[in-house]
Amino acid sequence: MSSDLLDSMAEVAEHKWKTQEKQIISPKPIRRVSMASVMRLATTIKENAVIPPPALPARNPEVQTVDMC
Repeated sequence: MSSDLLDSMAEVAEHKWKTQEKQIISPKPIRRVSMASVMRLATTIKENAVIPPPALPARNPEVQTVDMC
């Protein structure tokens, strides 16, 4: 390949990389949310929360649990 072709390919790649970088960095518009709606959502989550059953002991005696210290 000629050096001109390589240079132009490098320029195209750099341009693409810079434009992608700008897209990633640009912040999305922030939606304003009222505190009341946040509290409603929190209450709904609490009301619908499923309390997990207590952990059952391991059925296989061969399986040992190791405490991660």
